[in-house]
Amino acid sequence: MSKERRPPGRGDQMTEDSTNHREFERELWRLFFTVRCVGLVTLGVVSITPFVDIEPFITLVLLLVGLPINLVVRERVDLIRPHPWAIVLSDSVLLSLGVLIDPNTAAAAAVLLMASTSVAATAGWRPTVAATVGGAPFIGAALAVRAVDDSVIIMATYLSTALGMAYFISVISSSERHERQRRDELLDGIDAVVWEAHPYPFVDAEVSGRVEGILGLPVADVTGPGAWLQRLPAFDRSTVVNRSQTLIEAGEDHELIYRLTAADGSLRHVRDRVRVETDANGKPTTARGVVTDITDEVRVRESNRNLAELVERVPVGLVVAQAENVNGDTIFTTLSVNPAYEKLTGLSATALVSNSVASPITGPGWVDVRRVLLQVAEAGQARRVEEAGDLRNGGDRILSLEAFPISDVLIGMNVVDVTERVTTAARLRHQALHDALTGLPNRTLLEDRLRHALDAAGRDHSSVGLLMLDLNQFKEVNDTLGHDEGDRLLCAVADRIQGVVRAVDTVARLGGDEFAVLLTDDVSPRRTLRAAERVLACFEEPMEIDGMSLQTGASLGVALYPDHGDSADALRKHADIAMYVAKRRGGGIAVYDPERDQPNLQRLTLVTELREAITQDRLEIHYQPAVSLDTGHVNSVEALVRWNHPERGLVNPGEFIDLAEVSGLIRPLTRWVLHRAIHDTAQLNAEGYLVGVSINVSVRNLYEPVLVDAVRSLTEDAGLPGDRLTIELTETQVMDDPLLAHNVLGRLGEFGVRSAVDDFGTGHSSLSNLQSLPVSEVKIDKSFVQGMAAGDEAASAIVRSIISLAHNLGLEVVAEGVETNEALTQLSLLGCDRAQGFFFAKPMALADLRCYLSGPGVSTPPETTPAAGPS
Repeated sequence: MSKERRPPGRGDQMTEDSTNHREFERELWRLFFTVRCVGLVTLGVVSITPFVDIEPFITLVLLLVGLPINLVVRERVDLIRPHPWAIVLSDSVLLSLGVLIDPNTAAAAAVLLMASTSVAATAGWRPTVAATVGGAPFIGAALAVRAVDDSVIIMATYLSTALGMAYFISVISSSERHERQRRDELLDGIDAVVWEAHPYPFVDAEVSGRVEGILGLPVADVTGPGAWLQRLPAFDRSTVVNRSQTLIEAGEDHELIYRLTAADGSLRHVRDRVRVETDANGKPTTARGVVTDITDEVRVRESNRNLAELVERVPVGLVVAQAENVNGDTIFTTLSVNPAYEKLTGLSATALVSNSVASPITGPGWVDVRRVLLQVAEAGQARRVEEAGDLRNGGDRILSLEAFPISDVLIGMNVVDVTERVTTAARLRHQALHDALTGLPNRTLLEDRLRHALDAAGRDHSSVGLLMLDLNQFKEVNDTLGHDEGDRLLCAVADRIQGVVRAVDTVARLGGDEFAVLLTDDVSPRRTLRAAERVLACFEEPMEIDGMSLQTGASLGVALYPDHGDSADALRKHADIAMYVAKRRGGGIAVYDPERDQPNLQRLTLVTELREAITQDRLEIHYQPAVSLDTGHVNSVEALVRWNHPERGLVNPGEFIDLAEVSGLIRPLTRWVLHRAIHDTAQLNAEGYLVGVSINVSVRNLYEPVLVDAVRSLTEDAGLPGDRLTIELTETQVMDDPLLAHNVLGRLGEFGVRSAVDDFGTGHSSLSNLQSLPVSEVKIDKSFVQGMAAGDEAASAIVRSIISLAHNLGLEVVAEGVETNEALTQLSLLGCDRAQGFFFAKPMALADLRCYLSGPGVSTPPETTPAAGPS
């Protein structure tokens, strides 16, 4: 049975080991009193045989008195265990009684008392002597009373022998206790578990020590047969046991490293150093092991292995160099490198290690590595060198070096290939400052160069020229042939302009079809004008784009520093004004003229203010009702944009809409109108005014790929049915590109949006041409309606023909500009479907429209009637 050898002397484990030790002593004492009881019974049996001359009465007394006492004490060993000298004293009294009964038992009594004395001696010399001397009078009195022969010799022999044995045994016991105490203190001083097995196998080993500190378990949980081995993980157990048994059977000292399962389920790594003792035949007799926890050590080793693996795999070159002073010169020798450094240098570790660090490295920005290492060695501080070049001769990689001190003589250096980062940064810088399509400098770079040029010109009292250029008819080319062809045309224009200016001049693309040329070297008005003429002349020849000859012109504006402005903003603004002047002339060159600046400046200012009005939601929508001539219902309203300028008041729609067409603002303007009108109409419908809305769009909007999706999204978001929206195009716009109009209007019609041809009769189309278009209605231009009302027979005939033929084609007819009752009467007689004009109502704001629709005599169709259907 496995037993605990010593208390570990630490916390709960020490308390538990002490308890186990006391229990072990109790078992020994119980065994001692069991032997005494067996001896008494044996004595009683032997006394009644004819071979022994002992008075039977003595045996009866011993059995009746001694046996019960020993049995009681056996079960209450804690009473006698601290006081073993009491056994000597009680035995002295009991055996004295035996001598009184039968003097022949004197010698036997002396022998038995010596046995008791030897047991009591384990408690110490002094209490044992006291008990022996205290019991001696009882024995001496019994001997004297019975006049036993040689009683003096018996007493002298008993006392001398008993006292000698007590002294000798107490010394041995004390020495053993001290030895055990020293061993326990020694074991308490080491953080280990000790086991001992004798004989082998060691599954019955005695275990003690820091079991709880290592495994979190009490000693008792690992002291049973095989209990220690059960802490081995199942997948490790057979390997560890077989290995240990093989080595122990061979009588070899050995060391094992294995894992144990702790109380919390974690695995602890331990080192088990085993010493094996063998007999003369080489057979193992004892195996002892010291088990230490090396979990932290294993983790450190694993961490080091991981770190070594990282060093091997990291894409950063690492090198350790040693500094040595040779004849007053500092030499750096390579001690170790990683594979990444080998790759960067193109050399193997064998060639690098133990060799001197190369002095210069070539490539872009080459640097003296030795000088960098020397600076680190002398200053004791890290040194970084960005974009240091390449470690290969003639290499084209860009590297970053960082050297740092490791110790007084060791210096580490990491090397990173930053080629991709540097080139990417350069590419991003180029992209940020250059046009992606043509590769020319963009507005940002032009602005920077212009400011630097003006600063230099201010210092040198020289001039700077700025040409602003806008292509003529580019939007038509782009809209007709597509954006891909338009992009190719822009690239061809960029090449031609660069071909006619000097290398020191800057050609920039500002966006769209707008370019600029900055002249900075030897600039004068005459040279600037010549440069503008060369640029304009490059457009005289057609440009070949994918087998097509495309002819385009340009409008150039010219401004000079310091004549036309002393700042970059002023110069750019005045060149832009001059370009606008050239554009209004139909192309060519215009030099900035302050005397004619004011009207052009006002127009440019108006463009800027219109752009702000669109983005800041400062426009308004007015609505003009269209009335069914059959029912009198207001079926729909036409959305008309208005601009109430904070200084100029109400701006004429024809003025700012034409300005939007020329400046390119027509697309954002149309999107704003669509958004506001659709949401207003949806709100009216939700309030019970079941009307549709007609919105005019420009042909430029038809070229927007997102137009159809934008309209669908707006109607869905607002909750307006598609058939309550009508898109209007003028007759001229439709006939400019009937295929495009058919495609876009057809896609709009797929989700219910209606379409109308506005100002019909003013263009060159015929109703048969309209038959192929997915339109729902035609709107007669107000000039014909007003001419008919004035008695113009030709106008009346045109109106009559339009109404008749439109109805034959299944189209509705709306008359615009109805201002008199006479005109309304004639239109009704001719069968016109709807009419709008001042006779019914002027265009009005949304709030006024609500009042109008709620007024007497005005009604909207019932919900079952289509929003803009036939009357």
